[in-house]
Amino acid sequence: MTMSPFFVQLGRIVVGYIVAAFVFGLFYAFGIAILDDAPSLQDVLMLIGFAGVFASIFAIPVALLLVIFSEWRCWRQSWIFVGVGAIAGGIMLSVMYGPSMTEDSAKIVSLLIMVAGCAASGYAYWYIAGRHAGSWRA
Repeated sequence: MTMSPFFVQLGRIVVGYIVAAFVFGLFYAFGIAILDDAPSLQDVLMLIGFAGVFASIFAIPVALLLVIFSEWRCWRQSWIFVGVGAIAGGIMLSVMYGPSMTEDSAKIVSLLIMVAGCAASGYAYWYIAGRHAGSWRA
């Protein structure tokens, strides 16, 4: 008994979204660790989980639009997913931190690491699900 290609792609989308949230959590924890002098391992691990959950909740509207359009138009280019991830990350962080982003150079570096994390999340999603976008219709 073979699975329908639609359900296979749907599984890839869900797994890709979860992995992308985890990747963002890693980058976010690294960015916060730069601001903190000596965070404990327990704090960093908790932050990875918290940031992953936060990112997955916050990114749902943008991710749904990207998934719908990429599946509809068969967008399989990695730069689309990386670019949308970086743009969404920049918007999310500017909403979170507002004008206080530019007060300290360490804050700027950590924020850039977090935006890079959003771009890496886009790449992680593309690697798992995005490169197969629209394949279920063939």
